[in-house]
Amino acid sequence: MKNISWKKGFFKCAFSIFSDNEKVGELKPSRFTLSATGKIDQERYKFRVREGMTNRVEIIDLDTREQVGKIRFGHWLPKATIEFKGETYRWKFSNLWETRWKITDTQQNTVNYKGWSCAGSINSAAPANLLTLTGLFISNYYWQMAAIYVAIFIPGLTMFWV
Repeated sequence: MKNISWKKGFFKCAFSIFSDNEKVGELKPSRFTLSATGKIDQERYKFRVREGMTNRVEIIDLDTREQVGKIRFGHWLPKATIEFKGETYRWKFSNLWETRWKITDTQQNTVNYKGWSCAGSINSAAPANLLTLTGLFISNYYWQMAAIYVAIFIPGLTMFWV
């Protein structure tokens, strides 16, 4: 079992990823496009959002410039499907407060995440660097989308009551 932790400053976008208290990577979401770049060990990736009928993300290996995976987000619920190296994985929140989430493969192996806003942990029996970054990217994507909806909804409420 590999234990990884992550930290993020309250007003910062970037996640710092640690293994045994040593920084091994980071995920830097874009503030404006919902895309991100990530690095873990010596692997570097870009998560590039492509919008159309369904929200989807291409995962690009920054060293080879090739697409190595993709993410498809659920239409109504915060769920996602990840395709990577010929395998399919499912991402979903594990509790109502969205402080726990997991990635599960077809053999029911899981990568478990917990945390909120500024810190958390990742536990995995068979760690894969890209899956570690992908789980953080997807949760951050949904947290950003929730913030956007709140920013749109709250002004609408105040105009309704005035």
